[in-house]
Amino acid sequence: MPDVSELAERALEGDRDSFDALFDRLFTPIAAYAHGHAGSREQAERWIEDTFLELIDSFGVDEPGLFARAFAIVRRRANRPSRSSPRAVRAGSSEARSSRGS
Repeated sequence: MPDVSELAERALEGDRDSFDALFDRLFTPIAAYAHGHAGSREQAERWIEDTFLELIDSFGVDEPGLFARAFAIVRRRANRPSRSSPRAVRAGSSEARSSRGS
């Protein structure tokens, strides 16, 4: 089975099967990471979509680092505070006060 950099090289040459295999190889770990860190399914799906769109935009630059770059993108999304995320409850909110026992 070809490695990620080999698949990326073939995909850049227009090989659709290699592109599909590359996507399949990256999707599961990226999706697992996003779902494990997002506050909701919808947020995880946005992170996954944004990750692959950004990856495609930069495709062809440093193909051997594609897997690492995909994780860097999704980690960056996961580390951004989001007001719509249940994990981003503001410290002054009534929800946060009640969880502290106030």
